[in-house]
Amino acid sequence: MAIKIKRLVLRYFRTITSEASIDVAVVVQAPEVGYCDMQVREDWDPVRYFDPNADISLLKALFQEMQDNLRDPAQSRAVLADIEQLYSNMVQGSDTCEYFIDVEPAAELNRLGLTILASETKDWARRKGHARGSKVWAAEEDLLHARVPTRWLT
Repeated sequence: MAIKIKRLVLRYFRTITSEASIDVAVVVQAPEVGYCDMQVREDWDPVRYFDPNADISLLKALFQEMQDNLRDPAQSRAVLADIEQLYSNMVQGSDTCEYFIDVEPAAELNRLGLTILASETKDWARRKGHARGSKVWAAEEDLLHARVPTRWLT
C-alpha cells in the first residue's frame, strides 16, 4: 500500500540577508499513518566550515527540541506551522514536497537523511581533502545500495 508523505528540508543560513545555506535536517510527515519525525545532521563540521561563528550547541538544542515536539502528535502540526515564523532568522524550511512511498515512513526518512545530509558532508570532505574510502565517504557507498521504491506525484 502506498503512503503519501510530506518532506521538508530545514536549512541553516549564516545571516538574515544571506542566500547561502546548508541543509541541517529533514522532516517527514505521513498524516495517514500518524507519523512525523525529523532526522538531524550528525556531523556538524560542514556547518562549522560553512559558518565559523555558528553556535553549534544552540543549533543542536534547537533541533533536539523541534524533534521532540514533532514526535508528539499533539504538537507536530503546530511545530511545522511555526518553523518559518519562529526560526526564520537562522533556519528556514524548503518548499514541502509531497509524494507516495511503498515503504515505512521511517525508512524513507533514513534514505532522505543519507541522500540530503550526507551529500553535503561528502562535498565538505572533498574541499577539506579527505581521501575516497575514508569514513566520510562511507555515506556515499551506503546511498548507492539504498534502493527505495517511490512513486512521485505527477
